Amino acid sequence: GDNQHFQIYLFIGLIIFNFFSQSTSFSISSLSGNASLIKSMNIEKEVFVISRVFESIFSHLFELILLIIFMIYFNVSLIGLLFYPLIFFDLLIFILGLSFILSIFGVLISDLWNIWSVLTKLLLFLTPIFYYVDKSSSIYLINLLNPLYYFISITRDLLIYNKTPEIPMIGLMILFSLSIFIIGILIFNFNKNTISERL
Repeated sequence: GDNQHFQIYLFIGLIIFNFFSQSTSFSISSLSGNASLIKSMNIEKEVFVISRVFESIFSHLFELILLIIFMIYFNVSLIGLLFYPLIFFDLLIFILGLSFILSIFGVLISDLWNIWSVLTKLLLFLTPIFYYVDKSSSIYLINLLNPLYYFISITRDLLIYNKTPEIPMIGLMILFSLSIFIIGILIFNFNKNTISERL
């Protein structure tokens, strides 16, 4: 019934949001928290950011296992999971791009962690995780600018409803991921050599 679907609907939203929120929060201090290492050793600065994001992958995998158990319990087909690695790859490059940006700003803005914490809480309520969104509502229009909306909706289409996501949705998901990834790398590379002096 729809109630069991809702539990899976909610869980999918939560695990994708958790992965996003945990990775990006970790990345804020990835450079500022390793100032002494960065100054004393000649390590590529990207390593610090990537390692923080990869830490979050382990908890995401654990949550995915829980999701699979839920799906089996509620008799939801697991076929859609075959496509999840493609969504996950997009989500990962989106998060990496954003993490590169946040790691640089984390050095420049000492209070960024608190600011980001408030922003992610706001995003948690704006993103349709706990509720369904009607396409005629204003919250739907706001979510068209929210990259997480695409990752979560496409995953739900595949896992709960066993339907092919709409092509524009897939296109926008890939566009958001690649754009943020490229912008993140550009900002990071532009600033990474001067960042040591600021640490």
